[in-house]
Amino acid sequence: MEEEPVDAQEPPKAAAGAAPPPSYCMLDLVNSGKSIHYAFMYNGKRFYVTISADKLRGKGALLDRFTKFTEDLDDLEAMFQFEDWVLGALVDFIAKVAPAGPEQDAAGDDGPEEQRVTLLEFFGCATYALEMVNDGGELRPVELGMDPRMHVGTSPRTRIIDPLPAAENGHTEGEEGDDGGDGQGHDGREEDRGVEKGDAEEEEEEEQNKRQKQGKTEKKKKEEEEEEEKKKKQQATRPRGPSIFGRGGNILRSALPKVPCILASELERVDDDGPVLMELSDVPKKVRRIGTDQLFFFKAAFKHQLRELELLEQIHQNSSMFVPPFRTSRLAGLVLWDDDESALMGFLLEYVGGRTLAASMQEAHPDQRVKWVSEVEVTLRRLHECGIVWGAVTPDSVLINADGDAVIVDLGGAGLSLEYAAPEVRQTVRGDMLGLEHMRMELGLIDQSLYSATLSH
Repeated sequence: MEEEPVDAQEPPKAAAGAAPPPSYCMLDLVNSGKSIHYAFMYNGKRFYVTISADKLRGKGALLDRFTKFTEDLDDLEAMFQFEDWVLGALVDFIAKVAPAGPEQDAAGDDGPEEQRVTLLEFFGCATYALEMVNDGGELRPVELGMDPRMHVGTSPRTRIIDPLPAAENGHTEGEEGDDGGDGQGHDGREEDRGVEKGDAEEEEEEEQNKRQKQGKTEKKKKEEEEEEEKKKKQQATRPRGPSIFGRGGNILRSALPKVPCILASELERVDDDGPVLMELSDVPKKVRRIGTDQLFFFKAAFKHQLRELELLEQIHQNSSMFVPPFRTSRLAGLVLWDDDESALMGFLLEYVGGRTLAASMQEAHPDQRVKWVSEVEVTLRRLHECGIVWGAVTPDSVLINADGDAVIVDLGGAGLSLEYAAPEVRQTVRGDMLGLEHMRMELGLIDQSLYSATLSH
């Protein structure tokens, strides 16, 4: 499980005997049809729960109910019912290992100081793996040993590695130049086996190759040509800079952005409205460096968010090109695990206060909306000049800062819906520009017919 934690739409109802109100956040929910893997935070502890059909056979209707959940889990109400079903069976176990602490019981009396939670405490919390079984018709948990292959995905940890020396990073044994071959895929050993091709055999092979090529239908040829042309077009509109990643998605130490590296224990979550118990299990976003007034926006280094780090590094390298009127997220630091400074937990952005464009556009005057979209377009074109595709052109990915200016954020491109860009143009310059036109339409600056005309070109 290596998914970004998802925000719970509403917390599950506290089962009888649970300490109200619970601090809860769903981290992951994977439904394979025969099993469901469910990860969540509860009162500052992490739980991995596996429910499979094989373990629910026997007395009662547990298997039937589970099967129904696997069919309906995409429905929000069904998901809430599933949460209640599982958490109800876990109430005794949770009460034992994750009770409401003294700070939670005293919420509101001592203020935010009592609720200080560092990034290390949040992601390095106690973790439990369980399997649900049918015990005489009742759903019961059985604690399992932790399996690193299954139970690390919701804790962001990306390796920082040293690049391999040239000798190791180049050809390996058995590749070109190592075996006496000619560099054309021949291993130089055919003669040793007494295999020598005569002219007749070579001519026969040539003739056979010709027949195979001629055997392709015109339709097949056309399909291949169209596919090749499509790839070329996409490649031409997908600018990329040098990668900071090595093999396997690891980050090269030599390519790390030149920004401060901060230990996770030095950063604490910040709740603008004071401690909100039901949100304490949500992944921290706004954080402060302890002992300072430095505020940052934190992003965990989950696999699918690392593209954003690469783009932020490109912006950082071209920082002189991103001064007003060009406004984007700015990389401010890297967060490392305390127990392993060769492991990246996440990265920090300069904190931009304010509301999203999506939240601001309805009440804004048309002139103000025109200004904001113009600011977005100017910055977007500058990104393209630097070889950077935004990939997330939506009003939710733009913040209106304290000065009333539009700032492009969320360079990772996560969550871009079909209405903004079709799959074939996502992560391309054309996809960005189509998304910008859709944004204009959503803000009431162009009508549907004009937007449709843009799509047809």
